[in-house]
Amino acid sequence: MELAHRLQPKLFIGLPSDRRRRRHRNAARETWMQMAAQTGQIITKFFVSHDGKSANMTAQLKRENEEHGDMVILGPDALGPGKEFLEGIPGVTQKLFFLFEMAVTEYSPEYVARIDDDSYVNVPVIMHILSKNLSDRPFWFAYTIHGAQIDERAQDGLSLTKYQSYADDLIHPPIVPHYPNGALVLITASAVKAMVAVNDIVGLRMLWDDDVAIGLWLSGFNVKTLTPEEAGCVVKPYRPADFGMREWDDAPMDNFCLDAPLPYCLVHPCKDPDIIRRVYETAKDCADPVAPGMPVDEEAASDAEDLEDEGSELADPDADDPDADFRL
Repeated sequence: MELAHRLQPKLFIGLPSDRRRRRHRNAARETWMQMAAQTGQIITKFFVSHDGKSANMTAQLKRENEEHGDMVILGPDALGPGKEFLEGIPGVTQKLFFLFEMAVTEYSPEYVARIDDDSYVNVPVIMHILSKNLSDRPFWFAYTIHGAQIDERAQDGLSLTKYQSYADDLIHPPIVPHYPNGALVLITASAVKAMVAVNDIVGLRMLWDDDVAIGLWLSGFNVKTLTPEEAGCVVKPYRPADFGMREWDDAPMDNFCLDAPLPYCLVHPCKDPDIIRRVYETAKDCADPVAPGMPVDEEAASDAEDLEDEGSELADPDADDPDADFRL
């Protein structure tokens, strides 16, 4: 789904995705990614890594990308000669930084987002939020776990335990930076460029946990932290009762619309890819995918409509594992 974007993209969305989660990627392609393409201002890319040991998996990923053109496939040599992605959890932060670096060096968007691949993105709401003047300085918005003194564990046991697990040797006195805790992190591109520049000069610490790493990387900059509610939306936790498993009580479709008091900007987690499609059917008629006041790339929108009926599922002998860690 690589469309021509003649306008500077408003937003780059990077979706870390496990190589086995083809079904989740297809569900996103068939639903909210079509709406994103219609704006002509959103770039979406899946970041998928593999160790190169399985020729079958390598071929599957290559064919999938040839069909859709929306993947960044990170093989064992993606970091350059003599450098390799770490296996498992330690490699997640490397992939995240690769995502940030590619976004600002190759696409020059105004904003960069990292979103989990088992999410439904409410494109009209995201675009509407980004059309507002949210801050007079660079910002990031996410649900964050707030900083605290490490020895004051009772204040926030979860965050302190997580932080200590990955970074208890880094800061003296031991202050825990704010860090994101959730499926959506959206950052002003200028702050991402600053992170990349610092890494080029002195190197950023590649912690094992990518959420904590983002908080640490941004802690040295004058970047404002916003919650989704402060930006004007909420991340909707998926509950089966809300989306088709049985009747809901409060007509939640209204909460996808721009005129809702706090519309949904994201639904997460959608562990079954069919949930993404179910949410799309609920939300798709609520609003035009282009927020008021945003210019439209008409050719990109036309191309996106042509893509809507395309796409045959490639046979994948490696069945999608619903329990796979989607961020590896």
